[in-house]
Amino acid sequence: MEEAGVSVVEDDLIPFATLSEAELHTIIYPNGDETHCFAVCLLAERWRGEPQPDGEETTRVEFVDPANPPSPIHRPTAHVIELLNAYLRSGQFQLR
Repeated sequence: MEEAGVSVVEDDLIPFATLSEAELHTIIYPNGDETHCFAVCLLAERWRGEPQPDGEETTRVEFVDPANPPSPIHRPTAHVIELLNAYLRSGQFQLR
């Protein structure tokens, strides 16, 4: 809800991967602070509400075909789509 404007029931979330590669998920803030982030990636097939960006952490929300994502695309987002596609092919949680 916070970043995409939709509400999802916790039991409807399907964990499919983690994003933890430092080269893809490190944030350097204007004051010089640096954070290596870790994310659990979740698939939601049902939700309530209309997707919309929060304007702070999220600037764009849209539905795309994971087999044909838009370009250009944020590098970490592209990696998560690759992980999603691997999950959809295998049915296995993706650890990299």
